[in-house]
Amino acid sequence: MVDSAELYKDTLFVLESIKDKGYKTAIVTTKLNSRIQSILLKFSATHLIDVIVGVENVKNVKPHPEGLRLALEKLGVNKEEAIYIGDSFVDALASQNAEIPFVGVLTGTTDMEEFKKYKSIKICKDIKEAYNFVINNREEK
Repeated sequence: MVDSAELYKDTLFVLESIKDKGYKTAIVTTKLNSRIQSILLKFSATHLIDVIVGVENVKNVKPHPEGLRLALEKLGVNKEEAIYIGDSFVDALASQNAEIPFVGVLTGTTDMEEFKKYKSIKICKDIKEAYNFVINNREEK
């Protein structure tokens, strides 16, 4: 899995920009922490993620809200301050279950029509569009 892993275009740029602006980051995944750590290491990106909540850290995986709530707790952030960006209907449902605003990206297996079934604040074509939407809306407040 690690050897074949690739990052979507603009992922490193977006993560670096988020960190430069002082925001905290987390990955909530149904994969093992060690796999995510290895992928981040492969792309020299370990410093860009503050918290990883993997399958071994929760009793209930997504779409249960446990992983998202644990990430917020570890980050010291409340759900009103957070935005969850994801690329699958499972992410959208987990976000909805955790009552965290959600931005969907169309680079995964979930298409626009499927995302429309879930509560979201925006559906974007890719991570850079999602980043621009989030930052522009955060800075307007």
